[in-house]
Amino acid sequence: MTPLRRKLLEWLGVLAFYFFCLFVFFRLTFPYDTLKERIVSEFNASQKERRLEIDDLSGHFFFGVEAEGVRLTSTAVVPSEGDEKKAPDSLSLDRLTLGVSLFSYLFGTVHVDYSAELGGGEIDGSFEQSDTEAHLVVHGQDVDISGLTMLSGAVGLPLGGVLTGDVELNLPERKMQKAEGKFELTITELTVGDGKAKIRNAIALPKLSAGDLTLKADVVTGRMDITEFAANGPDFEMNATGKVRLREPFERSAADLEVGFKFKE
Repeated sequence: MTPLRRKLLEWLGVLAFYFFCLFVFFRLTFPYDTLKERIVSEFNASQKERRLEIDDLSGHFFFGVEAEGVRLTSTAVVPSEGDEKKAPDSLSLDRLTLGVSLFSYLFGTVHVDYSAELGGGEIDGSFEQSDTEAHLVVHGQDVDISGLTMLSGAVGLPLGGVLTGDVELNLPERKMQKAEGKFELTITELTVGDGKAKIRNAIALPKLSAGDLTLKADVVTGRMDITEFAANGPDFEMNATGKVRLREPFERSAADLEVGFKFKE
């Protein structure tokens, strides 16, 4: 080895050791508790119908964070059923990790990879946003929907089953009203009702097996055209067609659907 090459390797070693020490020092001294309080306070201040809670926040790999015990709870008043108080709708994540690409940020683009553990399964994907557009990718695998009370609250009855599927949306001008993309979701062994919850507080619906529910839809200029939305199980059969006009936030989207269903013997 020539003296020049040996000198170059020494400088590279010093440089690598410097960045290693810098990274370790940064990870050990970064105020994650302060960051957690900042995230929670700013989110709750900007939301009127949701409340965020995080048990713990720490670093993840080089430029990411990992949150444990993440809970998103509805603050809307929930009417009680008889003498029993109904719990508010909520979404609980056992673990949520976010990884930010600093290289993309240098070119004016925010790119975040995420992964969440919930319902015994996992939801992961990415979100990318620039000045002109945004892009969202979601992949779900083996998520038990019985614990997603926000979903059950939207339907009005307890739900059971395992969710798997993909969502991909491109948002020109970062607007949901101009979204392009697709939905492909499946809920296997879907069940509806539990024998206690009542339809419109009148009739208690027994637990029904609806088989596998499939949802496929194409999104064009903010309109989600449903190409398949059906379930056919031992107790219940359902088919739906129509469209959904996407809005911001998503729960304010307007649905125009024709739904046909029947109960079996």
